[in-house]
Amino acid sequence: MSDTSPTAPAPEPFRVPDGDLDDLASTLAKTMAEVSRHGVILDRLGSEPDPVPVPAAGRPTDDAPAAEAADAERANDPTSAFILALGREAYAVELAALSDWVNHLFLPVYG
Repeated sequence: MSDTSPTAPAPEPFRVPDGDLDDLASTLAKTMAEVSRHGVILDRLGSEPDPVPVPAAGRPTDDAPAAEAADAERANDPTSAFILALGREAYAVELAALSDWVNHLFLPVYG
């Protein structure tokens, strides 16, 4: 008994012109490099210690020397891309710089 069902023709293979192969290879290399950089950033962010909690204003802490030692230890660590992960003094400096950037560059140009 023969099969009388209609058969679909096999799809044609996809062919990329030879001139476009260099562009595709270049784009793939750039994408792979970017993925690698993102992996390095994620590894660095994942390995950073949790920030030292900042005590409420006006409330003395019993572990102030320990917190200062942790801040001094963090000063030697690589800088973080995330402002909330910074220590007290570094956070204040970055927040002031961010405020200046917003007030003197961002708002005049885009506001």
